[in-house]
Amino acid sequence: MIPLFINSNGRILKFQHIQVFGDELLMSNPKNVERAIEEHACNAVLLKVNQVGSMTEAIKVVKMETDDNWGVVISQISGEADDSFFS
Repeated sequence: MIPLFINSNGRILKFQHIQVFGDELLMSNPKNVERAIEEHACNAVLLKVNQVGSMTEAIKVVKMETDDNWGVVISQISGEADDSFFS
């Protein structure tokens, strides 16, 4: 996926290094991620582990995304967990 932008002169520009995040669209849900991959809806995700049912699901989601060359950013709200996994 290459996002396009039309500048003020009506010229189409291609941005090849932009990450389009599917944040609330995906909710770190494997079914939503699978659909977004099929539809080329985005190319990056903000993984919110607290929105996933389990760590197993979180790992599955990350594998799906990295297999499709997506960027993955893991979010963890300060004070939310004592788990060193997020460090």
